[in-house]
Amino acid sequence: LELQLKRLEDHEPRGPLSNNFLEVRCICNFIWLAVSSSLFNSSNASKQTFFYLRDPAINMPSSSSALTVLVVGATGATGKHVVVQLLQKHHAVRTIVRSSDRLLSSLGDILGAKDMDNYASQLQVTEAAILDLSDEELQKQVDGCDAIVQTLGHNMTFKGMYGAPRKLVSESIRRLTKAAEAAKLADGKKMKVILMGSDGVSHPDKTTDDKRPVSERVVLSLIRALVPPHRDNEAAAKYIYADVGTDKSFEWTVVRPTDLVEAETISKYVAYDKPMGGLFGDNTVSRINVAQFMVDLLISDKAWKTWVYKMPVVHNAEDELVAKAAAALK
Repeated sequence: LELQLKRLEDHEPRGPLSNNFLEVRCICNFIWLAVSSSLFNSSNASKQTFFYLRDPAINMPSSSSALTVLVVGATGATGKHVVVQLLQKHHAVRTIVRSSDRLLSSLGDILGAKDMDNYASQLQVTEAAILDLSDEELQKQVDGCDAIVQTLGHNMTFKGMYGAPRKLVSESIRRLTKAAEAAKLADGKKMKVILMGSDGVSHPDKTTDDKRPVSERVVLSLIRALVPPHRDNEAAAKYIYADVGTDKSFEWTVVRPTDLVEAETISKYVAYDKPMGGLFGDNTVSRINVAQFMVDLLISDKAWKTWVYKMPVVHNAEDELVAKAAAALK
């Protein structure tokens, strides 16, 4: 338990956690270690795995002119990188944030104060909590956009996890997709909607992902019961897959990063159609790489067609387990 606590304190990407949540995560990790030591950690390896390797040294060809993208969750640790990368590629960005000062400060830390001035005309900031906006106000934010990226997450504090709104992620994507359905794009184009989840959220079709070992299913059941944000993320993915489906006037994908870490530069990443490796600690992906993947989906029709209506799982390509898996699939 002490080792697990140290690991959480060193690697938790969202900032300090409350003692209550640390205890929950430590207990869940400890149970997982205990159970997995007594059970065979087998998985269904018969299913075909598709993977997509991206080298940032090779420029991604853009399939479109300048886009207008609404980013929800722009002050978050991943969302801010999405905003920066879109601005750097000369796209227009709209954001809905609770604190414009916090957004501009975080963007300035990445871009520098001087460069921020150069992007001022591309950035539109609306200061509000998304669930507090009326339907009409939200529709105005969505109208005229080519894409929506939602990277919202609950603050990893006791209040953020157990206080209102408990359905922040699922209610936000529900309202955004309804606005996307009502919006009309020129030339019959379909708006792109990207939802960021995690690889701890299983694909709702129950067939794409391999069946997890019993040890991991026990831990996930405990997390589902004890940690409301996990249930919220599952509900959001299920809503997109089951309720939205594939017959709307917009298209979607759910990006499921593996364990998130910080990095200053973009590196090679790989996307799979299902989780690879174990649930805890086997794989990592930098937030800046997750942002790069989402931006690639927006600007490249080829990348979008590869992952539309799917739930790709993103890893850093240098991870040993991912490298072995990629080699085995060649």
